[in-house]
Amino acid sequence: MADGAVQYDLESTGPPCQASSSEERKRLRDEVARACQPVAQNWPMKTFAYRNPLRGWEHLPFDEAIREAKHLLGGNGYISNEEHRHLYREGRITDGAVQRALQHVGPSIAEQTITIGNRPIASSDVLRLHLLYEFNALDPALLT
Repeated sequence: MADGAVQYDLESTGPPCQASSSEERKRLRDEVARACQPVAQNWPMKTFAYRNPLRGWEHLPFDEAIREAKHLLGGNGYISNEEHRHLYREGRITDGAVQRALQHVGPSIAEQTITIGNRPIASSDVLRLHLLYEFNALDPALLT
């Protein structure tokens, strides 16, 4: 069939369509292939919200909006610490991502260092280890 010729689909009830040139077909195949790529790094997503659950709190900082929504609506705006730890163990959360997250929170946390024996231990290291592996504070009686 020559380019520009009308092609009829006997099963279609719509109007006839123009036959596509090889360039148009290639462009269409490329667009379809691009549309089939994952839309997020963590695809597939576990859930999808078609409506913003934080609607009405857009004027607030995100974390504050999450707290307000949790207080009024229930539910959790974040995955649990255990789920974060599981994703870290699987390699889906990287050390770099943890470091960036702690730096984001870090300015509000005063950096302190203690020395045990001859080894200095920074409060940011304790926070990171607690975040990744969870441990409980020692009973103060054990520290004397």
